[in-house]
Amino acid sequence: MAAGSSSVLSSFLLNLGICLGLFLVFSVLRVLPWCRRFFAPRRFADDIPVKPKRLEYKLWSWIIPTIMYKEPDLIDEAGLDAAIYMRILWFGVCLFLGVGVWCIAVVLPANLTSNEIQRLLDLEETTRNLQIANHVNLNSTLIKVVSRESGEDVVYELENAFTHLNGTNFTTVSSANETVTRVLNSVIFMNGTLNGNSTIRVSILANATLVINGTFLYPGSNNTETDLMYVTGDLYATTDTVTVNNNQYKFTDFDKYSLSNVEAGSPKMWAHLVSMYVVVIYAMWLITRFNREAVLLRLMFLGNAKRGGPSHTVLVTDVPGIVTGVTDMMNKAVNKIRTHVSGDGADTGKKKRTASGGVTPMATATQTPRKQPLPPNPNTPGTATSHGGASAAAIGAPAAAAAATLTTRAEEQPASPAGVATADEVAAAAAEMGATLVAAEAAVAPGVKDPAQEQVLSEMEEIQRGLEQVAREKQQREHEREKEQQEEEEQVEEEVTGEQQVKAAAAPAASGDASPKGRTGPGPVAEGVEPEAGGSTSGANARSGGGDSGADPGAIAVMVHGDGPAAPKSAFLEAGPEAAVAAGQPAAPPAQQLRRRRFQVLDNKYDYNLSDQRLNPWFQAREKVEAGMTPEQMVRSEFELVYGAEDICVVNMVQNTRALQPLVDEYNKVQQSLEDYLDMLQLRLKLRKKAEPQLIRVLGMAYGEWGKSYFGTKWFKKVDAVTFWLDRLRYLKEQVLLQQVKAINKAAPSAFVTFNSRKAQAGAPAPFEIVWSNLSMNIHEKSSRVVGLWVVFWLMTLFFMIPVTLIQAMIEVPKLATVDGLGPIVTAPVIKQLLEAIIPGLVLKIFLAIVPIILKAMAIMSGTTSLSEVDFGVVKRFFLFQVVVVFFGNIIAGSFFNQLTQWVEDPASVIPTLGKSIPMTATFFITYLFTTGMFVKTLQFVRLPGFVIYWLLNALAGSPRAKDRLWMFQYTDFGRTVAEHTTAMLIGIVFSCMNPIVCLAAWTYFLATYLGERYNNIYVYRRQYESAGRLWGTVFGQVMVGLYIMELTMLGLLAIKKFKWTPLAIPLVIITIGFHISNSRIYNKPWSVNALHDAADLDKRERDEDAAHHESRKKRAAEEANEVTKLYKNPCFKVPLMDLERIEALAADVLPRVDVLNKWRAELKAQGKKAVPAAGKAKKPHPAAGAEEGKVSMGGSSTASEDEDSALIPPPEVTRYDDLHVEKDESDGEEKME
Repeated sequence: MAAGSSSVLSSFLLNLGICLGLFLVFSVLRVLPWCRRFFAPRRFADDIPVKPKRLEYKLWSWIIPTIMYKEPDLIDEAGLDAAIYMRILWFGVCLFLGVGVWCIAVVLPANLTSNEIQRLLDLEETTRNLQIANHVNLNSTLIKVVSRESGEDVVYELENAFTHLNGTNFTTVSSANETVTRVLNSVIFMNGTLNGNSTIRVSILANATLVINGTFLYPGSNNTETDLMYVTGDLYATTDTVTVNNNQYKFTDFDKYSLSNVEAGSPKMWAHLVSMYVVVIYAMWLITRFNREAVLLRLMFLGNAKRGGPSHTVLVTDVPGIVTGVTDMMNKAVNKIRTHVSGDGADTGKKKRTASGGVTPMATATQTPRKQPLPPNPNTPGTATSHGGASAAAIGAPAAAAAATLTTRAEEQPASPAGVATADEVAAAAAEMGATLVAAEAAVAPGVKDPAQEQVLSEMEEIQRGLEQVAREKQQREHEREKEQQEEEEQVEEEVTGEQQVKAAAAPAASGDASPKGRTGPGPVAEGVEPEAGGSTSGANARSGGGDSGADPGAIAVMVHGDGPAAPKSAFLEAGPEAAVAAGQPAAPPAQQLRRRRFQVLDNKYDYNLSDQRLNPWFQAREKVEAGMTPEQMVRSEFELVYGAEDICVVNMVQNTRALQPLVDEYNKVQQSLEDYLDMLQLRLKLRKKAEPQLIRVLGMAYGEWGKSYFGTKWFKKVDAVTFWLDRLRYLKEQVLLQQVKAINKAAPSAFVTFNSRKAQAGAPAPFEIVWSNLSMNIHEKSSRVVGLWVVFWLMTLFFMIPVTLIQAMIEVPKLATVDGLGPIVTAPVIKQLLEAIIPGLVLKIFLAIVPIILKAMAIMSGTTSLSEVDFGVVKRFFLFQVVVVFFGNIIAGSFFNQLTQWVEDPASVIPTLGKSIPMTATFFITYLFTTGMFVKTLQFVRLPGFVIYWLLNALAGSPRAKDRLWMFQYTDFGRTVAEHTTAMLIGIVFSCMNPIVCLAAWTYFLATYLGERYNNIYVYRRQYESAGRLWGTVFGQVMVGLYIMELTMLGLLAIKKFKWTPLAIPLVIITIGFHISNSRIYNKPWSVNALHDAADLDKRERDEDAAHHESRKKRAAEEANEVTKLYKNPCFKVPLMDLERIEALAADVLPRVDVLNKWRAELKAQGKKAVPAAGKAKKPHPAAGAEEGKVSMGGSSTASEDEDSALIPPPEVTRYDDLHVEKDESDGEEKME
């Protein structure tokens, strides 16, 4: 499918018209009052504190303010990621503006003034019109051709060739093995596949000599076949047709703009060689500038970030010893709960309650800095909550009061050194739990407890018993630990005393003769120490000038190897029984002395037992937990070892909520449905419209055993929506609470560690972007999932072009022309140009639209822990996908697998293949950029499909809350858009020195995209995360890939064109590699972490601010620890379960009012009257207005007067919600000021 100059021009004009038309549609729609919220939601959303500047509601008044919008304001309102994204698009505008000006001025004249394409077109015309007289037809499986072209022999092979030929002197030559026919003075027409790829070569050779395998009789052998021919002769005419993905690319008049129009060996190719250097050097200068500015913006943004939270926190994953189940030993407080929940649930009879219990389990309290008050544990759910119907408040009120009392007491208690509850604290918690339990049980009337209430009370009793057991075990463990510590201190004291005595006995006298050099006693001693056998002398006497000093070897041995507690087993091999005596050296501190002696005892201190499992970190972690260390303590101890205890603020372990998450998701979904329906009823009351009770059809088996028992059937049943939703919420609330109790004691192998300073190089993802379910995966599960992800990715990449090829093949003009009735239509000039220039690229874009969705799902399933990492992973993989599929998939001549086989067998053929194939597909990529930039991207800017969906759903949604969600929360991400932009950069860079028209196409792509995306990022889109501009590092690498491909392609193309100065381009590749390495070393770290100098400077500034405000550092650290603990609390523990009481009260209030409304409307209808909607928010009446002017109704409805029909005045019950759903103006909320 070849597109000529007219088709390319038609593509440009058509896409330009579509682009301008879509901008006009947007300009009209945005000024309509009922469309304003959809096209500028950030101006109307209540939850956005700082709103963008107001735009005038005129046709084109949005363009100039959008372009001139200040970058600091954009960062303040939308974040640094939005600003960096706009810089990426602006980089594309600047890149192709400069490159385009140069290439159009230098490269394009060299291409246009050459004549190679015209010569090839003339040859093609000659080939098409040539008539060979008296020819015969001959098909050959393989033809080996030697064609003399321009005085040189060109050797190639044609497969599956069709020929017709004539000639003279047909001679049959037979030998013992074969028979061949020689033909002289032949003119032969050949048409076949060139060298096994998909290029079709048509050649005519004159003065040809043929050797045909087999017997060939002329002219009686017409329409025959042979398996092999040898052909030599002079080239008369030739033409190539490249087939890529079933699309045939032939040379057209548009190829005169490309390097293909330059003759082989022409000195005009100096323009292309010099342009390679200019394009690369300009791109590197532009990259360096944007690299520096992106890093500076990132540092400034992080410097102004809020203290604490993500800026001071690091996410730790793959904590050893957690998933293996060792936390069960630490969480004995919930063992009985687990047993009870996993049982048959039959234990619901009356049980004896005790008053000695407590509140929430303190064993999992959050770690806090030492010498700081213990913050309350926000991860612990309420232990006493309301359940079901009228008795809910009876249970919930005393429980809430007791919990509040306990929280106050817990805050007043001093924290233990490691922030973990002591045995006394656990005992106090158990006592408070008992008080809460007794209060809750007393609030329920005897004999009226339903099974759900009994289950909750039983669970509370189990928690109480578990806490009492934990308290007893903690007391016993603390007693044993104190005893062991006392014994260890006594042993160390004895050893130190003995060492001092050895030192004193072995030291030489301060005056007098030196000790004789003799050796006594068995066993080794330290070098240079020869103790005497004589009596010992005290250290004091030795220093004061006493006689010879000496020591009994046996005494020394007893001192060093004295009887004592057995040393713990070591991972090192056992040492010899004898020890060296350190003497004659200055006295060392006890710890250093013991450490020296430890290594002297070993015969070989590097003789490890590598098979010992105690060297395994998983085993070490298990031993720590078995010894009573909690996961928080274990993680904290590891970080304190590196950073010191003063730098660790708090450690928050992540809970395993895999069983809890589905319950929370369903609870939120049901609650939203119920609140939407109640909101719709309130609106109906205000509008005085009839509201029928909603009935829904529910499948019983979809809700498990609860559904079967609730509906009485496992099949469909029609029920009242409000009743069903309330009952389902009550059940889910109970299940969520039970799962919260279990989940809070189920640690996941991940933790959030918050530091007191930035020097620790923290940078955890924000809580709202964390994929909490993936934090429970261990490293083995993640690794296997990542391997599976890449396997699926490459399979999808390799086979993706199959459906695209089929669709593109079906819409080819020649094939469509064969369909009855379509021939005259598709061959019309306008339709033909449309099919050739726009439709192929549009089909590819439609299929590519689903790829980011698949890649995002694959990234989440692979165990990625944050949305930013998911998005960046999609950017990288989608770019790789487009490079393979969109770029190489369209330039490789032949099927991918055949070409891949050829490259494996002959790696040197890569560059020639690229050099031949890429210029042939330049026209396709130019039209692809026109279609993508001016049509697809403009359509995405207007969001026309989304607007149609919004309009339909807005008409169907009855709740104002549901309608607000349709326009308020419009998100975007980088995964889809950025990879498309970098692919456009790659296409533009690669083809810039071949066909400069591609620079114009790329520039229009980025200009149209920049304008649309700038408006949407300022006024429309929200982002699900903030990475502080980390994306630019990924874009930098992808732009460098484009430079590499361009250089390799131009090397191959210039070599094919036989330009003898081609080797001068090789240094450019080396320069590019050096530039890439140097920039990566300079900017890689700032893209990921702060420099230590910058972090220390920020810490100093914060300390100075604290001192200026006379704020206590310890107090602030304690507040930040409490704030961070709440911040990184799993959303499964933040579900607003207490809102159920409010919803129940609202439903109980609204439903009777709806009945009154329906009854009143029926009365009006019987009188032939119609209800009038409320006017909105009523004005406050003047105090002097008295009863003479009438009474103001409850909801603020209009005042009754003497002339007003009293029948139209609604009952007071109906006017309760007349003040709700007042339309807000755009000016509500804070607005950026000039």
